[in-house]
Amino acid sequence: MDSSPSSSSASIGSNATNGAPLCHCSLPRSISISWTDANPGRRFFKCEEHGFFEWLDKEMPCLWQKKVCWKLVKRFVAKSK
Repeated sequence: MDSSPSSSSASIGSNATNGAPLCHCSLPRSISISWTDANPGRRFFKCEEHGFFEWLDKEMPCLWQKKVCWKLVKRFVAKSK
């Protein structure tokens, strides 16, 4: 791709009522969004304490879906500047 970050995520929630499964430590996991080249826009559960994660969304089966997602992110970033 280009200069997009190779690893990045954004947290979108962290309470027990968001439906997130509990970590092995019995704490609720937060839901985050991956912004990596390999998984743009893909949501996952993660434990803030242990770093354990589990994918919430299925992997995008087609490369075109990833390309469309990255184009939308680039447009958003360009308009934000």
